[in-house]
Order: sequence, then structure tokens, then C-alpha cells
Amino acid sequence: MKRFNVLSLILLVSIITSLLSTTLISVIEDFSHISKVVDFEVQTDKSMSFLGIHLKEKEQIAKIAKDEFDKGENTVVLPNKATIIALDKENFSKKINIMQNINGIIDAIAVVLCIWAFILTLKIIFLFRREQVFEELNIKRCSKIGIFCITIGLLETFINISNAVMTTKVAELKFHNISYSHTIEWTAIIIGLIILVFTEILRISTTIKQEQDLTI
Repeated sequence: MKRFNVLSLILLVSIITSLLSTTLISVIEDFSHISKVVDFEVQTDKSMSFLGIHLKEKEQIAKIAKDEFDKGENTVVLPNKATIIALDKENFSKKINIMQNINGIIDAIAVVLCIWAFILTLKIIFLFRREQVFEELNIKRCSKIGIFCITIGLLETFINISNAVMTTKVAELKFHNISYSHTIEWTAIIIGLIILVFTEILRISTTIKQEQDLTI
């Protein structure tokens, strides 16, 4: 029993830590970068930015790189992820402006869900330390955490896809095309599914324990 408690606790903490590293921590690390982008937008008032856009090199990249070297350039940077800033905001369609506002709201919801999941995890850890593992309350909390993780993954996927689509409409890149291969946030979705499987195991174990207690 004690080994199950410890392993369950380690699994839950590891999963939530992984989720936090892909959401909250990344937001904190990117805060300085985001603030600079926002400051630029405020100064120009005619720009629109798209953060974390995945890129892929154009087929003619070898020729483009050779041309740059022939011009005297020593290096050619080929990033696979970038922040893209498009100027002349007045000509952007209203749909794109509305979608950016919606994405901002969705991103805020994802952060709130992540914090909520973290709080629920702390409550579960508190009960586990008191050896109150097979409790209905733990099952409900684990189920919520799993649903939150999947929801976060779907919300971030929607943001990634919409940002990629909007970027293709307002920006033309010299060396790259917009990539859709990393738009689905599989990490959060898989973490959520693992937690739900763990919840079902905990539910079955709780039922067995309750039946044993009644038998005794």
C-alpha cells in the first residue's frame, strides 16, 4: 500500500511538473520577449505580432543561402520557430484582429486552468501524505486535472493553428514557409489521458477497498 502511495504521488507530481514546464514556465521565460514585442507595437501602432510560429525552409533555401554568401554574408540564420511582426495594421482585416483578441482570451483561460490543476494537485498531495489515498475526493480531483490538461492542449492547439493561418495571410517570409507540423499540443493531451487512466485505476482500487472494508 505504501509503495502504491509513493508511486502514485511521484507520477502525479511528475505529470503536473511537465505540464507546468510547457505552460506557466514558458510564459515566465518569454515575458521579457513578449514585453519587448508589445512595446514595439505600442510605439508603431501599425503592427501585428504572432508569437511562437513554427517554420520550415523553402525548397530553394540552398540557392538563397548561396546568394547571401555571395553578397558577403558570413552566416545565414534558419530558425525553426520565430516571432513574426507584420506592419501596416490598418490594412489587416477585422477578422484577424478579432481572432487575435480571442486567442488572447483563450491563452488566459489555459493559464487559469493550469494554475487550477496545480492547486488541485497540492490538495491531493496533502491527502496522500495523510495516507488518505482511496478517497472519492481524490478521484474527482484527479479527473478534473486530466480534463483540464486535455482542455489546455486543445486550446493551445486552436491558438497555434489560428496563428499559423493568420500569419500566412499577413506576412510573406523570405527563407521560410509556415509549418503546421507542430500545431497540435500533444504533450498536454497525452498527459491528460494518462491522468484519466490513472484516475480509473484509483477508482477501481477505491471500490475494491470499500468492498473489503464492508466485508471485514
